[in-house]
Amino acid sequence: MSVFLSPVGGAGAQFFDNNGIPLTGGKLYTYLAGTTTPAATYTSSSGGTAHANPIVLDAAGRVSGSSEIWLTSGVSFKFILKTSADVTIGTWDDINGNGDPSFSYYTPAATSLLAPGPLTIKSALDQITNRDSGSSVIGYLAPFTGAVRTAVDAKLAETVNVKDFGAVCDGVADDTDAVQTAIDYCLANHKDLLVEGRCKLTASLNIDKPVDDPSYDEYFTILSINNGGFLVESAISMFSSTLPFTTLPIVALVRFQNIVFECSNSALNAYVLNDGRFLRTVFFGCTFSKIKLLSAVASLTQSIYLLQCNVRRVVGIFFNSDIYTYDFKMVNCIVEAVTGSALRLNNPVGNSVVSSCIEGISGTAIIYDGAQALDVTGSYFEANGLDIDGTDGGTSTSLSYGVCLNGNYFSNSTATYTIKWGQMTSGCISIGNWHTGNMHDVTAGATGLVTFDTAQGALSNIPNIAIIQGGFSGQFTGVVTGVTTTVSDAVQFRKVGSTVTLEFLTMLGTSNSTACTITGLPVYLRPVRQQVCITRVRNNSTVNYGNAIVSEIDGAIILGVGADSAVFTASGTKGIESSTITYSLT
Repeated sequence: MSVFLSPVGGAGAQFFDNNGIPLTGGKLYTYLAGTTTPAATYTSSSGGTAHANPIVLDAAGRVSGSSEIWLTSGVSFKFILKTSADVTIGTWDDINGNGDPSFSYYTPAATSLLAPGPLTIKSALDQITNRDSGSSVIGYLAPFTGAVRTAVDAKLAETVNVKDFGAVCDGVADDTDAVQTAIDYCLANHKDLLVEGRCKLTASLNIDKPVDDPSYDEYFTILSINNGGFLVESAISMFSSTLPFTTLPIVALVRFQNIVFECSNSALNAYVLNDGRFLRTVFFGCTFSKIKLLSAVASLTQSIYLLQCNVRRVVGIFFNSDIYTYDFKMVNCIVEAVTGSALRLNNPVGNSVVSSCIEGISGTAIIYDGAQALDVTGSYFEANGLDIDGTDGGTSTSLSYGVCLNGNYFSNSTATYTIKWGQMTSGCISIGNWHTGNMHDVTAGATGLVTFDTAQGALSNIPNIAIIQGGFSGQFTGVVTGVTTTVSDAVQFRKVGSTVTLEFLTMLGTSNSTACTITGLPVYLRPVRQQVCITRVRNNSTVNYGNAIVSEIDGAIILGVGADSAVFTASGTKGIESSTITYSLT
């Protein structure tokens, strides 16, 4: 109990009668203010021992014993002083202990946020120090001309911090529930979320922000200062959603800014995003340490943007999109020290990797197949197993359109050729690239490829091929069928753009059927639809004009006699005379 020294009798005070004579044996009665209800007073500051009531004065007119009177805090007293014969000398009412804050009144200024006065110091302090509402009565005025006054709680609430909801952010305590509560609040109130320190997660955080939700057209941003972010120690996805999901994205317009995503063990299959649930999601200035971005094996991915991000020490495939990859962008990023592959962009549609560094990848830097507009521009590749693989590891049979490799540097790939092309039809170009070794592997059939590159090693792996401006030329071995013994010879070719020219030497044999074909046409010279050309043939020892039909199915060149492609006789000499045919790949 708190007590304060009384202003009446106080410490060592002496009482006198009306003639100035010490009030020997006088009596001092104490009551509650304004009443006749006796009220205890105390002998010392401890408040442990109460005075007798009345207090009987000693021979010198002083309070006997301690010579002190102490009053209970928050209580107002009435004092009545009498002589030993109970003749009243004086009455003093509404007396409080000296310095008792309960009775220090003041009237707040008109601009005060406190409750209207007059107030006591105690009540004012109670309002200010209240842990639940104190910040609402403390004012804030920004030091700017024209600034408007507000309360501290309103000012602080302009930025929502995960710590406001109980997150510890020390990488040890489980912050999952606190961060989820913070996310839910921010989504409901259209606020961004600030992360300080490292929030440990033991389960996925759900962001239920539906695609094309008209009530929330702006981005929801999770951002950090001082390298704040999230840590997992198990094989989970950091972010998911409770919205119904099948194969199409369900969450849209989420941005992560300057966030560190980390897994304690790179061998765990931990991911930032749960498969293909997120659409139009931006990672700006983020760091991924020992954690993969996503793996979508049963759903497409769309509009995932990596801008100025840093990826390090990942095991597996950092970004794995297995079905379709729409509108993936990676710009000004660094991907290093990956045991596995960096990007797997199956069926990429409108994808680009620009001005990025991909280095030290044990597998492949970029894997794709079936592209419909893929741009890799101005990037730096070094010491990767394979830099670009357009065959999805050799399993792809899909055609690619519009692949552009422009102004990239390739160095020290461990593969024999640093760029492995898949099957292409048209619009594929490699221009202004440099490689310290061998560059293009076109075994799968780069029929639509145009190159303007430089390599210290070979430009291409096709034997006797020289890649030229706008195309390339070379030779293959043509084999005549429909004859009794094998007849073969070198066929020279030249490809410029989508136009192919074949130059045949005379190849003749003894006929044993009415059909005659030439096989051996490489995949990359096969058209997308059947092509009919005029050539010179020999049938039963007679030279005629005829047709050469280039098949789009197996690349066989089917010879026919005359303008109507009549069959050959099954005897005599037949084959192709020295001639040239030209056709279009498209």
